[in-house]
Amino acid sequence: FLRAHFNLRMQSRLKHHFFSYFMKDKPSFIRVLFCIAFFFLLLILNSEAQNSINTLDIYKNGKLNITANTVFLETKDFLSINEIDKVSLNKWKNPPLTGNYDFRFSKNAQWFKFKLTKNENKGEKFYLFISNKGINEVDLKYKIDGKIFDAGKSGDRIQNRVYSSNYFIFPIQIPIHYSATYYLYCDKRNENFNVAFFLYSEGALKSKEEKGKFYIGLFLGILTLASLVSLFLFISMKEKLHLWYIIYILSVINYILSLEGFDTTYLITNSPLYADTSRYIAGSLTLSLMIFVMQLFCKQSNSNSRFYSYSQFLKWTIAAFIPVTLMVYHWFPTLDFKKVHYYVHIALQYSGIMIILISTIEKMIQKYKPAFFYFSAVCILIISGIMATLVEVGVLDLSIDTPNQLQWSFILEVIIIANGILYRYNLIKKENEMLEEELNKHKIDSVRSMLQIKNEEQQRIAEDFHDLIGGQLSALKIKISFDETAVLKNEYLELIDKISENTRRIAHNLIPTELNNNSISDIIAYQTIQLNQSGKIRFDFIQTGDAFEFNKDKEINIYKILMEIINNIIKHSKATEAVIQFFFRTDQLEILVEDNGVGLKESDHVGIGMKNIHKRVDVLKGDIKIDSRTGNTTIIISIPFEHE
Repeated sequence: FLRAHFNLRMQSRLKHHFFSYFMKDKPSFIRVLFCIAFFFLLLILNSEAQNSINTLDIYKNGKLNITANTVFLETKDFLSINEIDKVSLNKWKNPPLTGNYDFRFSKNAQWFKFKLTKNENKGEKFYLFISNKGINEVDLKYKIDGKIFDAGKSGDRIQNRVYSSNYFIFPIQIPIHYSATYYLYCDKRNENFNVAFFLYSEGALKSKEEKGKFYIGLFLGILTLASLVSLFLFISMKEKLHLWYIIYILSVINYILSLEGFDTTYLITNSPLYADTSRYIAGSLTLSLMIFVMQLFCKQSNSNSRFYSYSQFLKWTIAAFIPVTLMVYHWFPTLDFKKVHYYVHIALQYSGIMIILISTIEKMIQKYKPAFFYFSAVCILIISGIMATLVEVGVLDLSIDTPNQLQWSFILEVIIIANGILYRYNLIKKENEMLEEELNKHKIDSVRSMLQIKNEEQQRIAEDFHDLIGGQLSALKIKISFDETAVLKNEYLELIDKISENTRRIAHNLIPTELNNNSISDIIAYQTIQLNQSGKIRFDFIQTGDAFEFNKDKEINIYKILMEIINNIIKHSKATEAVIQFFFRTDQLEILVEDNGVGLKESDHVGIGMKNIHKRVDVLKGDIKIDSRTGNTTIIISIPFEHE
């Protein structure tokens, strides 16, 4: 290998020095002799470059790059092996220095020629491995002792391959102490074609295939897990981003399988049109979906992004390129059309990646945090895409083993975006919690305002009761007392006294005027004394701790809560005793109300009175607990105290 590499470098230098020397002046006799010697030296170097490859070297390393020992010949038509065998040595062209053959849209098919020698009885079989997975047809012939043999066929358009694999592989057997000349025909006309050749021992090839299957299985497992996470998020949030991300992941799976040749090997094995277009279609579909997912992920719209119209245009243009690909390969499969199609495809791919990059940068400038995830994923794809393009055109010679840099980039991209979606989900969840908290705050403020208006209205009604109705009843009582002709005078006066008492009680219950000069605990203590004088239930009031005063609005709400509870005890509990306790803690008032009655019914928990109690407790930012399982009822209300 080193000798062949040195020979190729010598050829390149000799050519350079020859032309620089020959073109100086008019050639002299010495220069003519130099030219003759130069061409003879080239022929010698050519013959040296085609030295046989000893199969022993393969079993030392397991894998051997034989590209530097392989010469090639381009032909317009398919030639028989006898015709190829008769082609003179000087018509075969030298191998490349880059390690890969690079044929840029050649109209011709290619023949490759190399020699193998088996000098040791090590290993019964080895394998010719072809790096390109997109060749239409590959045919291998070999010659031993003047006899020509057929090693079989492979390729995208070949249904029954000589070796069942997504790669193009040929088993090779040579008798010991024999040499064989191999002729490999590759048909990739009118398309970009880059290829290298390797020889593998049986164990090395098996290890390579197992490694490839492991990584493909690993990739599919990671992508499937990411799609299941997105499915869970879609079911939970009903957001279309997660559904489209699942579709995008399926597209990435299809693209990876297409790049690896699994689709044309195991799924669609007899369709030349599909074999020629599958990688183009899978790439266009994946990138179009990637732009769409970016728009949903970054919440890009015409109102918040100056690049939205460009991303829309490229998304639909790349999607429309899929039917264009089918039309070119079905109706216009000529060199010029395919060349234009290839470069337009490359331009659209990089334009799509760049618009995603620019859009995510814009979103990062707008301080949209999830855009950092998409930006990182796109940067990885850009680097791997550039490297893949350089490998395809022959500038770089990277490892062809699975996983390659493009597959890793897609897996990392999916993982990064999946983490970005989870981050975005948590961000949205926090925003919803903040909105819900804000909504509850507004709701409490709204209820507080409503209760304040209600209290003001009740105060007005109480004043009207006291001033108007109370005053009129007093006037009526005076009139009746001085009217000697009135019948049942004493009964009327007694009825008026009852109406006046009830009016005062209603007015007092609406808004207790005592709150203006007394604390809430004093008012409740006074109420229990009044209840004990007129009612059948004995009420006890107990206060513990140093009392503190709430503002009047809060005290009115506390008073209304307790009046509602007391009314429920009087009307429904059938109790004989009840206790109201105030526990003044450092930062809250804890109210405990107990009775020995029959307990609350199920319907009592959803009544208007209980709803009013809960509503007022919420306004006070308090907490209420009701225990009525043992027959009697215990109500505990905790109301926070803010030092105002």
